[in-house]
Amino acid sequence: MSTRAWRLLRAGDDAPAVLCVDYSQTQARAEATFHDLATALPARYPVWGTDEGAWRDEDLPAEPVAEIAGILGFCAGASLACALADRVARRTGTPPPLVLFDPWAVTAAALLHEFGRAVEGVAAGVAPERLDAAKAEVRELLSDYADRSGPRLAPLADALADHYAALARPACAAQRVPERIIDQLCARTRGFLDYLVRSASVPLRCPAPALVVTAAGFEPPPVSGPHRVLHLDVDHPGLLAAPEATAAVARALDGDAEVRQPRSGPSEVRW
Repeated sequence: MSTRAWRLLRAGDDAPAVLCVDYSQTQARAEATFHDLATALPARYPVWGTDEGAWRDEDLPAEPVAEIAGILGFCAGASLACALADRVARRTGTPPPLVLFDPWAVTAAALLHEFGRAVEGVAAGVAPERLDAAKAEVRELLSDYADRSGPRLAPLADALADHYAALARPACAAQRVPERIIDQLCARTRGFLDYLVRSASVPLRCPAPALVVTAAGFEPPPVSGPHRVLHLDVDHPGLLAAPEATAAVARALDGDAEVRQPRSGPSEVRW
């Protein structure tokens, strides 16, 4: 077992641990994080979250502890959480409870969307004509990769990371942003795009009965394997901080989320 790729979010007793799969537990963002969820879970569970370093040189990080109480995945981390749960099940013979929050199936368009979000942060310092040219170039890239999936998206991620650096470096330098900060911005954007490619490389498939928790207005992509869907009347940014989400996880850890998928599809519960 290794803790190198994991961050302890909340210490607990000697109970089995809850593992949370996301890109980073430290990156500032508008959405609530697993830190918010961890603080409200039953105190007996230690809670660990994947760290950015987890995705640099490993397909899946080794579990930080031997005993696993449950695995949670957020957004693009959902498919990776499924793969981790499958590995734990093969190691122990028993699949752990699995809860997926707003699972996201990564596509070429998703990579372009995240590239656009990153560029928004530096767009004010980029000449309009340069920005328009970059938009045209990435739109053409998208047409080349629209039908690709999984590892075949890696060249697109590399190209988008290069485009971001070409825009961000001069824009930030003109604002006298220190070079080390510019390097961090570029590395983080490249790292996140690589993480999305890794997510796209594994199927969104539950190895055992699971719970899919969705925010208001969110329609999850097709999820293989037995699962039920719990729709919460909260927005996506606040999903991991919602008391209803914490309660659902606590019930799943106690074994209440295990349901069989009916022939017509996953069962649905609305709160």
